[in-house]
Amino acid sequence: MYFGRSLASIAGCPGKLSKTRITCQALMMLADARHPLPSGSEPSTLRLIPSGFFEDTAEAVLQVEVRIGPKCRPGDLAIFIDDCIDRELDCQGAPPPSLRPGTPREERLRDQLYRGRLLGHRGLYLHLSGLADLSVEGALGAADSATLRFWLASQGHGVQLEFADLDLGVGIQQTPVPLSSLLRETSAPTAATPSGTAAESRHLDSQPEPDSGIQSAPARSELLQTDGPSAQLDVSAEPVEELPEMSSLQFEPSREPEHAQAWREALDSARGAQSWDTLERLFIASYLPLVHLVNDAKASKATLGSVERWGSDFGDCYQSAFARLRSGAPRPTMVLDVPQLTFALQRETEAAQMRLVLVDGMRFDVGQRVHDKLRLQLLGHASCVQRRALWAALPCTTAVQLELLARGACALGRTLGDLDERAWRARGSEARKLRALRVGPHSVRKLDILEAEFGSSAWRSSDLESAASEVAVATARFIKQQAPGTLVAVFGDHGLPPRNHEHLASPEHVIVPYDAWLVHDPIAE
Repeated sequence: MYFGRSLASIAGCPGKLSKTRITCQALMMLADARHPLPSGSEPSTLRLIPSGFFEDTAEAVLQVEVRIGPKCRPGDLAIFIDDCIDRELDCQGAPPPSLRPGTPREERLRDQLYRGRLLGHRGLYLHLSGLADLSVEGALGAADSATLRFWLASQGHGVQLEFADLDLGVGIQQTPVPLSSLLRETSAPTAATPSGTAAESRHLDSQPEPDSGIQSAPARSELLQTDGPSAQLDVSAEPVEELPEMSSLQFEPSREPEHAQAWREALDSARGAQSWDTLERLFIASYLPLVHLVNDAKASKATLGSVERWGSDFGDCYQSAFARLRSGAPRPTMVLDVPQLTFALQRETEAAQMRLVLVDGMRFDVGQRVHDKLRLQLLGHASCVQRRALWAALPCTTAVQLELLARGACALGRTLGDLDERAWRARGSEARKLRALRVGPHSVRKLDILEAEFGSSAWRSSDLESAASEVAVATARFIKQQAPGTLVAVFGDHGLPPRNHEHLASPEHVIVPYDAWLVHDPIAE
């Protein structure tokens, strides 16, 4: 049974208007980017604003046209809106997004508002049209309805929405009602409800009136009960055979983002021989977001199984492939290629000189966060001119990567293994400093804070942020000390999987980040 309301009734406006603009009284008062957005709360009372109100401040808001077309399929409205906003920000020269895929909507909106503020915009103005094309039998699906409810709930945080008149009659589904509440109604004795219509009428009476406004909807705390003991599924009582070391985690399937299933399907559908580029894309776009859910204990059993299977298959395949590439088979861009890669980029950018910064144990997802932090800390001082993934040679140790950096690709066939791992690693306060090393013909700066402080981390979201902050502080200080025209390459040598992951060829071990930063020349600019 469908319980929903039309967009016109939610907005409290007649359908005859050619254009409907909906806002709150404090619409143009953009909060700070760190101001918390309402998580799942319903929007405050909405009203129509007079025509011409925003024409005087058109340049003060970021105006985005969201035209729903054939490329937007039912259920993809959230992704489509985000793409439209990011595309407009990119066209106006805003920095790239600083969040990983799968980030909650509230965080994405905060990031978009912040990037808009860097361009001088005090708000976000969305004009949506074509919603009727997404409807089925006159109503949007559950996912698209939830997306629209979120944007309506964000009205008091620098967001303005405008809808085409053809979309005002589209049905919007309300927040779901728990099955338990319906069961309580139907479990009453037959004598109390002599006819089957009594229970139905009682349920229908509980629904909000069409003109009562959004605030009459039940509160999220009453509906979802995410803080109650029933919201968690303790799999320690029913351990997964493939992952005995993770059986103590508590998984909350209801907290998985809506894209988790798509990520799982992308990993599960990858069968047979895959190119190096395809494996990189799967790792970045699908595997890492699911790993974060597992590490934060927000994953379902299906997600846990997909992560373990793909990670194990990756490790087995890379071990066999590495044996072939030792003898000259085609290979991906590896850590040993960093000097040649950076030198070629130096010639392309006409940089005066180059510097190499090796961050021991920097995972790819830590590198993503380091990039986002450096982008803000180096704003106006340096810019990132290249980002890519690198592959570590096996075994994934610092000693092997340093030996290959010193000897080059010819050493892949046979590494000497005569370097002491501990001799190249700093401890204590020295781990936070960029130490100068001579690696063969190359001068390298090495940072050991990750190995020293986070070597046994479980790599939850808080651990990733702390690690990225430590690396960003040290590298930003070093880059700011460089002369204009200097190209600084920041890269990892191998990753650090969670302490309970023993596969030394796992994706987290093998794939590491590479970012090249060019220090600006104020005179040339």
